[in-house]
Amino acid sequence: DPNSLFYGRFGSSVAISGDVIVVGAPGEYSMSGTQYGSAYVYRNNGSYWQLQAVRTIGNDPTEFFGCSVDVSGHNVVVGARGVGAEIGAVFLYTFANGTWDYGTELHRANPSISDEYGDTVAIDGDTIVVGAPEGYHMGPGKLIVFHFDGTNWQEQGIILPGGGPVKYFGASVGLVHHRVAVGAPLTDNFNTVNCGRAYVFDSLGPCEIPGDFNGDGVIDIEDLLIFIDNWGGSGPEGDANGDGIVDIEDLLVIIINWSGTWPP
Repeated sequence: DPNSLFYGRFGSSVAISGDVIVVGAPGEYSMSGTQYGSAYVYRNNGSYWQLQAVRTIGNDPTEFFGCSVDVSGHNVVVGARGVGAEIGAVFLYTFANGTWDYGTELHRANPSISDEYGDTVAIDGDTIVVGAPEGYHMGPGKLIVFHFDGTNWQEQGIILPGGGPVKYFGASVGLVHHRVAVGAPLTDNFNTVNCGRAYVFDSLGPCEIPGDFNGDGVIDIEDLLIFIDNWGGSGPEGDANGDGIVDIEDLLVIIINWSGTWPP
């Protein structure tokens, strides 16, 4: 932790993608003693992990900016579950022209007090999912899905839990290729209190570019590595032409659609 502040909680959330690491420190405070929270972005320069940016918002002592973080390609997502009486907020930072910008807030429709929107976040390519577990008043919770339409990030919809009474849905999330896993750890089952439950959803949208296996909108080294890892398999991972086998023909599709550079 570059600042080594008491109660900074550096490392409360972490994420890594390629040569970028993001670390949340939701308890950090300014020199005036007001807690505000931070997100640190590091990049590997070939020799060591170098601090590239520190991002924060406002100075409210209960915002918990950095309680959740994730990274995909050139995009970093940071949650702040305590903003606005636990309504919560989520911010997107993009790497361009050699620097990380100062963020765009992902606004959601119909926010509610104590949603804890941003308690968890995940991003993969053109999709972001945000957990709003409603932990403060033990509500069922929800998951908000955003999609990048080529110009802007738009709210695509809300996923609600099913299968009986659920509590704290969205307390944990994982996202890969438009497939999302969601945890609801405080859910009861018959006479078992807080035994928990997990869900998997497969309907967040298809990969639209042949060979774009990670769904980030470009064909680059990350897609090539996915192809190599699945060589000789039966797909769908690595199967760019959809013929049911990962082979040289899929490599040709990747080469034809190649649009990425390495390093970024």
